[in-house]
Amino acid sequence: MLGPNWSPYGRLARIDKPAGTLLLMFPCWWDLALAAPIGTLPDAKLMTKFAMGSFLLR
Repeated sequence: MLGPNWSPYGRLARIDKPAGTLLLMFPCWWDLALAAPIGTLPDAKLMTKFAMGSFLLR
């Protein structure tokens, strides 16, 4: 996935085990869904920002 030169860094960052990212991301997405007006979808840009932030912060 990352290539032979970057593979050790991917294992060090534990990219293959996304449990920490999901545990941080899903409550944020749930809050965005609750804060969205009735009948509309949450803002995709904000959901992307929360997903990237949860990946970086785990």
